[in-house]
Amino acid sequence: MKAISLHQPWASLIAEGDKTIETRRWSTEYRGELLIVSTKRPVVTSLPAGMALAVVNVADCRPMTEADCQAACCEIYPGAFAWMLTNIRKIKPFAVRGSQGFYEVDYEIKDEDVLKVTRVCRVCGCTEERACWGGCFWVEADMCNACV
Repeated sequence: MKAISLHQPWASLIAEGDKTIETRRWSTEYRGELLIVSTKRPVVTSLPAGMALAVVNVADCRPMTEADCQAACCEIYPGAFAWMLTNIRKIKPFAVRGSQGFYEVDYEIKDEDVLKVTRVCRVCGCTEERACWGGCFWVEADMCNACV
């Protein structure tokens, strides 16, 4: 599987579903599954280092705009491209020797590798299992549409 290494906390933010846009100074034509790997350095206390953390789909790549800042967890910068990540699946972490740019890892995602990420609305406390009365959907990583 194609993989890419990211510094922490960005790798964990993607694995948790809080960061849905990755930014780079280079564009990519690649579309499809991508293994998200945390770099070994710098070490960020309590976050995994040198580990595969998630599988995502790269759905699109385009120049970054101001509207992307929240989903990218960063400010816009000159020459930034926004990689649109979808179908984010947090997985059981495993060690990976990283590299720069894209690289290949001998890994095929299995259902039993995918970890459940329970979202909780920061306002009302609803979850994916216990939606608001009448139903709701996520508009932010930690807020449902009923609380906007």
